Amino acid sequence: MLQSPQARTTEKSRRLFERANKYLVEGVSSPSRSTANYKPYPIFMKRGHGSKIYDVDGNEYIDFMMAYGALSLGHAYPKIVDVVKRTIEEEGSHFATASEIEADVAETMCHKFPDVEKVRFTNTGTEAVMAAVRVARAFTGRKKIIKFEGAYHGWYDDLCVSAHARPPDNLGYYNDPIKNIESSGIPDEAFVNTMVVPWNDSDILERKISEQKGEIAAVLIEPIMCNMGVLLPKEGYLQTVREITEKSDILFIIDEVNTVVKLALAGAHEFYDIDCDMSTYGKALGAGFPIAAIGGRSDIMDTMRWGGALHYGAQNANNLGLNIVKVNLEEFQKPRMYQKLFALSQKLKDGIKECLDRAVVSGIVQGEGPIFQIFFTEKKSIQNYREFCAYVDRDIYPKFVYRLFERGIYTSPSASLHWTVSPVHTSEEIDATLKAVADALRAVKST
Repeated sequence: MLQSPQARTTEKSRRLFERANKYLVEGVSSPSRSTANYKPYPIFMKRGHGSKIYDVDGNEYIDFMMAYGALSLGHAYPKIVDVVKRTIEEEGSHFATASEIEADVAETMCHKFPDVEKVRFTNTGTEAVMAAVRVARAFTGRKKIIKFEGAYHGWYDDLCVSAHARPPDNLGYYNDPIKNIESSGIPDEAFVNTMVVPWNDSDILERKISEQKGEIAAVLIEPIMCNMGVLLPKEGYLQTVREITEKSDILFIIDEVNTVVKLALAGAHEFYDIDCDMSTYGKALGAGFPIAAIGGRSDIMDTMRWGGALHYGAQNANNLGLNIVKVNLEEFQKPRMYQKLFALSQKLKDGIKECLDRAVVSGIVQGEGPIFQIFFTEKKSIQNYREFCAYVDRDIYPKFVYRLFERGIYTSPSASLHWTVSPVHTSEEIDATLKAVADALRAVKST
């Protein structure tokens, strides 16, 4: 039974934030956890188990953020706990040598992931994308990379552009990405070879490629954009992008950092049946542990051989992480895993839409399978970065989420992020969540 809002206090979080601010930048270790999203202070969590997390004040929450989607199997999943204990006690966490487990996991990925013939392991999604871009440039001998408005591929300099929502008066810069950079401290020349085009518009993509014929190494794409809430590809869009890259002899890199194991084992390109030249994996691949991978065609991946595209990393392919990946992939290959996950997700999405309708609040629930977002908007769908910036009410959304916190539901207060359903959520928890959503909508509407 979820607590009532009146029974909750976050006083310990407030005091911890005051303390943390003395020693940590913004009091946290990532801006997404700071007061940019959490006002007046972030809630400090102490432990998690299954679908629940518990803060330092002892409050319980049903978790739909799931570490920004990294916790593919929820908190402290028993088989993950077991493999962590066994690996540490019997083998050790890391050797920085060749190991049998890296061959085991790589073999599984090459057999089970479409278009993956060779694999290289690394630690984070950002690192995986950095390596993939370097390989693409080395393999093709070209410099330019195309990315899409609103897509986030980590904090790598060359791609740290046009990745977060801007106010409507700042739209229109996809031809001049330097006006839409995400960070200070990056020299302008970092973006000389970065081209930004609108998502879900294949005509502009084709025109840009034609204008820069023979200069583009790769098109880098999120198959489902997960940094503008959740933006889905139009029907046939991904297939068309693939056809354009093949016709133009350009590498097609699919960034599955947010989607691996969520929609299908290999992620969205398996789910949508789209082939690619390389793919990057992170977050949910390690079920909450820092491990990532690059996969692709053998001839392309072999560019990383000694003397080619350099990719070092003392922490690459750590023993603990790969043992966890092995268990994670085994769990998601169990019969009916995706059937159960998609059914739970659909129940929650349908229920939230009914809550919006009953509360007479303009909004939509947009996503695919266990990844979705609630948009407070008059539009029937949000299809790209510009529509998100212009038509989504990003002021109401955090107020709504703060009301959910009070009712024991946890997700990110940022309208740019998304909800994640995991296999450890239950139908009863979905029912409790829908009650909290209905109450939160009423509370927000009354104010």
